Amino acid sequence: MKSQGALVYWFDLAPEKIDEWVEWYIRDHMPSRVGATFSAAHCFRAVGSEPAFLAHYEAETAEALLAPEYLALLRKPSTDDRRRRGWYLNTVRATCRVCASLGHGQGGVVATIRVSPPAASRLQIRERLVDDVAPFLAQTKRVGAVQILEADNKIRTKMDEARVTGQADGSADWVIRVDAAREEDIAGAIAHLNEFPAWKELGLMDPAILGSYRLLYSISSN
Repeated sequence: MKSQGALVYWFDLAPEKIDEWVEWYIRDHMPSRVGATFSAAHCFRAVGSEPAFLAHYEAETAEALLAPEYLALLRKPSTDDRRRRGWYLNTVRATCRVCASLGHGQGGVVATIRVSPPAASRLQIRERLVDDVAPFLAQTKRVGAVQILEADNKIRTKMDEARVTGQADGSADWVIRVDAAREEDIAGAIAHLNEFPAWKELGLMDPAILGSYRLLYSISSN
C-alpha cells in the first residue's frame, strides 16, 4: 500500500440488507470506483468490534479524492444509491493523507485505531506517530504492514460540499492501520503498543477507538 491518499469508512448495516449489500458492493460499487479515482479498494467485516464494517479506498494522492469525475458522482447519486445509503448506520468517514507506510502487502486481518484528540499539537502527534509508533508496530512480531493516516479537513469539507448524502458522517483525525495474518497477531500487536512508552506519552489511549476486521474482498487496478 504505497498510495498517498485514502478514503476510509466504518459503518454498520441494517441486518436484513447485508446479503444485498455484499452482492452490490463487490460486483458493482467497488469495481466502479477502482481505476478512475481510486487505485484499490478493500472491504472488511468486524471481528468482535464496532462498527461492523470497514472500507478502505486507496488513491494516488489525497487531492485525487477531489477529482471532478468523482465529485460529479457525489453530486448526482442514482435513485438506487440514495436508497442504499439508507442501509448505512453509525458511519464514520476519514479523508486522509498517508503519513507513513511501512512493510509489505495486505493482511487477512487488520486493526484500525481511530484517534480524535480533544486538544494537542497536530505536528507533535504526526512526528511521534511517524517516527516512533509506526516503526515500533512494524517491528512487532508477525505484523506485516503499518500505515499512519492523517485526516485532511479541507478535502473533507470540499467533498461534503459536493455530497448529497452522508454530510453528517462522523470523522477521525488520525487512523493507524495494522496488517497481520491472524487475529491473535493483531491482538498481540495492540497489547504490545499499549506498553510502548512513546504511545503512552502521547496520551491517546483513552480517546482511541480500536477495531479488528477480517478481509471480505479486495480489488486493485494493477
